[in-house]
Amino acid sequence: MYYSGYLTHLFSRDKQTREIKIDSLLTIASRYNKTSGQT
Repeated sequence: MYYSGYLTHLFSRDKQTREIKIDSLLTIASRYNKTSGQT
């Protein structure tokens, strides 16, 4: 039972980090679009 709880904890944490990665990717992409649009 402890093992399955640990697995769900890992998956939920992975989902959070994935969302954070997507957010940072979006901000980096918008920043890159701004700088490339200026030149």
